[in-house]
Amino acid sequence: MTLMSLFNDFITLAMFLLAGFVVREKCKIFQKYFIPASVIGGIIALVLGPQVLGWVVIPKTFAGMSGVMINFIMAALVFGVPINFKQIRNYLDYSFMGLIVYGFQLGGGVFLGMMLRRFWKDLPAGWGCMGVFSFIGGHGTAAAVGNVFKSNGVEDNLGIGMILSTIGVITAIVFGMMIVNWGIRHGKTLYIKDTDRAEASFFGGLLPADKRTPVGLNRVSPVGINNIALQFVFIALCIWVGGWVVVPIKTHVPHMSGIPSFIYGIVGAMIIWPLMCRFKLDQYADKKTISSMSGFCLEIVIVSAIATIRIDLLTRFWLPILIYSAICVAITFLIEIYFCPRMCRNEWFEKLCMNFGQATGNTSTGLALLRSVDPNMQSSAADAHGVSSVVYLPVLSFIPAAAPLLCLQNEWIVVGIGAVLCVAGIVIGRIFFWQK
Repeated sequence: MTLMSLFNDFITLAMFLLAGFVVREKCKIFQKYFIPASVIGGIIALVLGPQVLGWVVIPKTFAGMSGVMINFIMAALVFGVPINFKQIRNYLDYSFMGLIVYGFQLGGGVFLGMMLRRFWKDLPAGWGCMGVFSFIGGHGTAAAVGNVFKSNGVEDNLGIGMILSTIGVITAIVFGMMIVNWGIRHGKTLYIKDTDRAEASFFGGLLPADKRTPVGLNRVSPVGINNIALQFVFIALCIWVGGWVVVPIKTHVPHMSGIPSFIYGIVGAMIIWPLMCRFKLDQYADKKTISSMSGFCLEIVIVSAIATIRIDLLTRFWLPILIYSAICVAITFLIEIYFCPRMCRNEWFEKLCMNFGQATGNTSTGLALLRSVDPNMQSSAADAHGVSSVVYLPVLSFIPAAAPLLCLQNEWIVVGIGAVLCVAGIVIGRIFFWQK
């Protein structure tokens, strides 16, 4: 691969994104249901690609773009966010809400897998364990856990994990957009109101002159350095510093080897930003510009991820997998819709969208749903998710490595661990965050 070939791949992705934008502008149904141009462009690429019509060639780099770009997105979410007690409370209610869902999908998923194996005897051992890592973790975590199973003689779980991850992404977008529309129509959102629909520009087209806002502010003279370049440098520094901190831990602590790469930027941002504030350098950072750059990366993530969904994998065990997925997603939604309004004092619906999208698809789909109800990223939901990822770093890095081995020994152990996590989230939420 050369830099020119990579550049050409980005041009191809841009054409699909443009096609999605044009289709969205012309087909009002996509505007009505808040389907973003990136999702439409990804679907167009998937249909025209080799898996369906075979009319266009999808570059191989598409498969890895989401894993790379999410590093920038997660670092940008945390960088420039001042931490105070009120915000910590906002972050923690989201964190324990996520712990309830994680515990259910871990313990409940393994239990459901055990029950379905009674009817489909040839299902691989421990396959129910793949649910939480496919839905919450996405394709990357599912691949890592599937390879642990594979190295221990259970090869089919890797393929099942990819199928579940694909179903999760589709569910997060389709069912998630239904939740978004319900919330907007019933006045649950803070940053988009149903009355906004009276304006034609709300759905698409050019914004009125009085609603056009700058994407950022110049903090330094462009004679010295371009503002966008400077903000990019800050995020790159966060990722670089985070790598220096996390990589030695992954290398020397065996059960931490599964730490995902997007943690680098989060850890780095939590180091760099306080230092910049301490030495009075925080004025050089422009959060609005960084958010705009993060939104650009998110468009790339969504198009490339949808364009490379593996639709050929759903050929074996399709019925138990669909039953498993339907039950897990349905209960996940019921948990979200019951606990979010009661545990999250502020911006509960925005946090629900972020958490549901992440808990059924991945961080990217969570951000996509959040942007549908918070287009300017004004809520604390995205920041809360970034901080939550750090809060549960020891758990999220240890369980993917240990759960497959425990499942092969005794699946009830994993069911118990999931139950403990779920109950802990409920009890702590009930004591510290519960409200009428």
